[in-house]
Amino acid sequence: MPVDPRLESLQRVRRLPRSDGMTDVLDATVADLLADPDPAKGEAGVAYPARYYEGLDVGSYVGQVGHATIDTDDLTIDDLRQGLLARPREEYLRTLRTSRIQGVDDVGDALGDDTSALHWIAAEVVDPRYRYVLLDGEWYELGDEYRRHVGRVVAEAFASRPTWRLPAWRDAPADDTGRITEAAYNEFVADRDESFLCLDRKLVRTEAHPKEFEVCDLLGPDNELVHVKKGDSRKGSSVLSRLFAQGLVAIESLLDKQAWNDFHDLSNSKVRSANAFDVRPQTLVYAIHRADKPLTPETLFTFAGSALVCAWVALTTYDIPLKIAVIP
Repeated sequence: MPVDPRLESLQRVRRLPRSDGMTDVLDATVADLLADPDPAKGEAGVAYPARYYEGLDVGSYVGQVGHATIDTDDLTIDDLRQGLLARPREEYLRTLRTSRIQGVDDVGDALGDDTSALHWIAAEVVDPRYRYVLLDGEWYELGDEYRRHVGRVVAEAFASRPTWRLPAWRDAPADDTGRITEAAYNEFVADRDESFLCLDRKLVRTEAHPKEFEVCDLLGPDNELVHVKKGDSRKGSSVLSRLFAQGLVAIESLLDKQAWNDFHDLSNSKVRSANAFDVRPQTLVYAIHRADKPLTPETLFTFAGSALVCAWVALTTYDIPLKIAVIP
């Protein structure tokens, strides 16, 4: 059977079984990157395991990596690295596989099972002869055509902008510590412009998603599902990769009749205009603020680019446009 041209590039991605001798080489390279970061050889950073793509954002992280206790509201690669440095490099990957980390919400309730610490890491190994990525504990080989495809899709997504603009992140009110949270920004947007509806942290449950999921942070003027996120180099690809996956989960879940009915009721209960919300959203917008530098296709984090492509391909099959709104 012929492959749909929109999916053809995904044939250039191959999962490596653990029996493949190349995995030992790659594991050793990641250990080197964790001990001595070197962008010329690749990158290692924090990533969300797939089971954390739904539901509320993680409020804090608890667990153990090697000898180090994890208890933080801002998990970084340095947190994982600290539990490894007292061990020989050849034990790094085994230590990560046997260590556990769990994400909890703001009141300490578990958002998912405790998961191997290795699943909280993403890595890319770059070599003139090959390129591999580590995601959710598995190694994947990326072909040249796939990497070119990622570049094309990312550029196209950034060129596809909504008709409206969002206010600057710094314009939203800060909390007592001087920090502007995503919740505060979303409420600020909706208060400033009534054509936006704030649905941040309003969850919908379906049979497929019994733990509930967030349909969007904002409902846009033309019924766009708008997912908002702030990122920076400390967190790397993890928050944006999760953002892209969350948007896709929302679109796919609204195909479920019960999920649509629940979302319809939730939205209409909050609509302040005379027009009821009756049309299923037809566009997905990722609204992103990068705190440390301007966000462009070139400054989008490596792994986040691949996650964006996965969302783009799936949404194309549903004939739903994907757009990027850069928040200044």
